[in-house]
Amino acid sequence: MEWKNSEQTVFTKNYAYYYDLFYKDKPYDKECDFVEQIIKQFLKKEGNGGEGGKEGTPTSILDLACGTGRHSLLMKQRGYDITGTDFSADMIAQANKNSQKANLNIPFHVMPMQQTNLNKQFDVVMGMFHVFGYLTDYQDIQKMLTQTKQHMHNDSILILDFWNGEEVLRDTWPQKVRIFHDNT
Repeated sequence: MEWKNSEQTVFTKNYAYYYDLFYKDKPYDKECDFVEQIIKQFLKKEGNGGEGGKEGTPTSILDLACGTGRHSLLMKQRGYDITGTDFSADMIAQANKNSQKANLNIPFHVMPMQQTNLNKQFDVVMGMFHVFGYLTDYQDIQKMLTQTKQHMHNDSILILDFWNGEEVLRDTWPQKVRIFHDNT
C-alpha cells in the first residue's frame, strides 16, 4: 500500500532514526498511565487489562500510527496484547528495532490508518500524539473511522488524543532550536 499524501514527506528514514531522539523527553509513561485510566474506566471486560496478576485475557490494543512504537512498548511491558500500525515503513522498521532491543514481541504492520486491515478485533483502538490530525480531508477521516470500526467489537473503546488548538497557537515561536547528542 502506498500513502497518497505526498505532503507527508517528513517521515523519511532519517526522520525515523532521529524521531526517538527528538522526543526523548516526551512523557510516554504518563500518556500510557492516562490510557490505562481510560481503559479501566470505560472498557467493559473482566480482567480489564494487562496487570499480569488480574484474571482474564489481556486487553488487546491496536496502536494506529504507532510511529517508532514507544507507546506500544510501554503498554506491552504493562501486560497488554498490542499490535501497531504506521504508514511509514521506516518508522515501523525503527519500531521493530525498539521492540527487539526491549526483548518484546510486538507485531508491527506498515499500513495507513485509513487502510488498516488486520482481520482482527481489538478491545481498544488508540491513536496517540495527535495522529488523527494527519488526516487532511473528510474522505480520509471517513475511511479511517470505517476501517477502525471493523477492528472493534461492541464493547471496544476508541482513544484519540488531540492537540489543544489555542495552546498550539500560543506556542508559535518563529524558530525553535534543540541540540541533541546521539551517543549510541
